[in-house]
Amino acid sequence: MKILVFVTDDGTEAGSGPVLFLKDFATSSTPPHPRGLEWKYFATVTENDELLGEDRKAIKLALEQDEPFIAQRLLRRMPGS
Repeated sequence: MKILVFVTDDGTEAGSGPVLFLKDFATSSTPPHPRGLEWKYFATVTENDELLGEDRKAIKLALEQDEPFIAQRLLRRMPGS
């Protein structure tokens, strides 16, 4: 399964959060952002990608039910990027 990943670019050095995971499907639509900001496309990954991290099982379960998954965590910027 291909998974679309969306983040929030709020302009801070702290990172970007929350993170939205959607099934890469023609009828997928982004839910409202919980912080009132805009989702920004980040990547398309497979269900085995390290980006899913500890949320992998919950993400897969939600996507199998055609639901989005919002992870309440940050994607950190790598030093030097």
